[in-house]
Amino acid sequence: MSEWLSNWTGDLRWRPARIERPKTHDELVAAVRSTDAPIRALGAGHSFVPLAATDHLALQLDDLRGLELLDSDRSEVTVLAGTRLGDLGARLADLGLAIENQGDIDTQSLAGALSTATHGTGARLGCMASQTMSLTLIKASGDDLTLTRDQDGARFQAAAVSLGCLGVISKVRLKVRAAYLLSDVRRTLPLDQCLAQLEATAAAHRHFEFFWFPYSDLALTKTLDIVEGGSSGPGRPRSRFVSLLLDNLGLWLACQACRLAPRWTPALNRLCALAPGESEYLGPAHRIFPTPRLVRFHEVEYAVPVARGPDCLREIRAFITDRQLPVSFPIEYRMVAGDDLFLSPFYERDSATISVNMFHKVAYRELFEGVEAIFQNHSGRPHWGKMHTARARYLRPLYPRWDDFLRIREELDPKGRFLNPHLREMLLE
Repeated sequence: MSEWLSNWTGDLRWRPARIERPKTHDELVAAVRSTDAPIRALGAGHSFVPLAATDHLALQLDDLRGLELLDSDRSEVTVLAGTRLGDLGARLADLGLAIENQGDIDTQSLAGALSTATHGTGARLGCMASQTMSLTLIKASGDDLTLTRDQDGARFQAAAVSLGCLGVISKVRLKVRAAYLLSDVRRTLPLDQCLAQLEATAAAHRHFEFFWFPYSDLALTKTLDIVEGGSSGPGRPRSRFVSLLLDNLGLWLACQACRLAPRWTPALNRLCALAPGESEYLGPAHRIFPTPRLVRFHEVEYAVPVARGPDCLREIRAFITDRQLPVSFPIEYRMVAGDDLFLSPFYERDSATISVNMFHKVAYRELFEGVEAIFQNHSGRPHWGKMHTARARYLRPLYPRWDDFLRIREELDPKGRFLNPHLREMLLE
């Protein structure tokens, strides 16, 4: 047996029979062809569920990284699957380019982020997979299959968000744009006021999200907008020291205090909601989007129809308050535009995503079971990489192309070599 592998929180561990670390496309093909056993590809291990876990062959794609091709005429780049988002942003910036949108964590691999429909925020912007123009899969046979948005219709729409169960992604062609500056503006306002003007605020800004600490009456809002005119514009770069201090050390201290004395949670959360104040920053998009995340946590996230988002959050607020649960992490609320990708949580539906987190040293079961029931009462679709209990019986009615995806999966991998127990239970049972 090989060494143990784990996800980023360290609470999921598995030991594959063999691990291969291909550095090139040809080495990846050879690894797939070397066995008839089940295979799972591993990116950055940034999922809370065992998407990549296997007892058989694990393909660690960390060395399959970098920019392979720049097509300036089309504003497209071809990127190797194991490339980390942070590295991609920096490399594109060197070329005067940037991706359209991303989330606030940039440690994921590109293939992993796309395959799970990882997203940022922006009512008119889709998840990261919606920026995909083509991708190359290594099928169970070891043969290449390149699928393009323009020519391959349903098979591309299935493969762009595939959970890694159609084949191993080798490289991806992404739409990019000229590099741009973002103004990052943070304000505090009453939560009920924030919810009442949600639609107008989202329409007025390229990106909008807010954070709510349970037991507080305040929302911490964050807007990002493009600033034209080179290096001029409001604000200043947000220092790494400020990010580490405000977003991590302060939160860690509050979480530890709430863990040791749960009755302090309401008071500490109200203090945390007041602490950040107002601020404004400016910087290149690839530096403004991500935020260092050093405090470990567990997370459940669902995407609900955008119109149902405020009521869903209000119900979560009532549930936490009624149960007096010691939730010391803020709840994050974002908006994402609909797309046409079969297993995307945003398939043909503009959505509000609500992320509920619990400090990793605090029991989370009662909280997550309660909020997941609320999400599902609002026709919520789970984030594939976050903790959830949704299975096919619940999911199929919410995804109009669910059976089309399964048919394409069967065509490309009839023996189920790219499935593992978690995927079989979720997709097939």
